[in-house]
Amino acid sequence: HRDVCGKTTTTTNTDTDTGDDGTGGFQLPPQSVDAIFLDLPEPWEAVPHATTTLKPNIGKLGCYSPCLEQTQRTVALLRKLKFHSIRVLEARLKEYYVDDVVLEDAPGNKLPKLDRTGVTVPPPTDTKVVAAVDPCVALFNSVMNNEYIPTSTTTTKRKLCARPFATMRGHTAFLTFASAPLQL
Repeated sequence: HRDVCGKTTTTTNTDTDTGDDGTGGFQLPPQSVDAIFLDLPEPWEAVPHATTTLKPNIGKLGCYSPCLEQTQRTVALLRKLKFHSIRVLEARLKEYYVDDVVLEDAPGNKLPKLDRTGVTVPPPTDTKVVAAVDPCVALFNSVMNNEYIPTSTTTTKRKLCARPFATMRGHTAFLTFASAPLQL
C-alpha cells in the first residue's frame, strides 16, 4: 500500500482518503488511467485511490489475492463504491507432464473375432470402414477389440502427449475484476 499510494503510513479511512496531493495516491491525474492491477496484501486499502485514478465508465480494476477473506473484503468495498461487472476467478497451479511418446500404428490385418465359446464370428457384410484419425485412438481400439498384431510391418510415430500430474501442489489464489463506477 505504501508503494502504490505514495504514502509512508497505512491509510486509516479507506472509504474517503484519496491521497494528500489530489491525484488519488497513484501520482497520476484523476480519471486518467484505463486499467489498474493490484497485487497487494490489503488491496481494499488501494481501491479508493484506484477509483479516483480510473477513467469513469471504462476503467477496469484487477486484484490478485491469495486468500478468500481478502477477496471478500475487496469485493464488499468495490460494491460500496459502485463498481459493476464484478467477477472473481479462482486460479490454481496444475502442472502437466509433456513428453514425446513413440506409438505404433495399428496394423491393417485383423485377428478373427471369436464369440464366448471360441467360435470364429464371420465378418460383417457392411464394408464401410471408418479410419481413425488419431493414432492413439486407433491403437487403443485395436487392442481393446483384440485386433492388435505386432508385426514388422507396423510403423511408429512420435507424438507429443500431455497429462496432468496426479496431485496438485501449490495453493489457490483469487483474481477479482471490476469495471469503474458509471458517471452520467
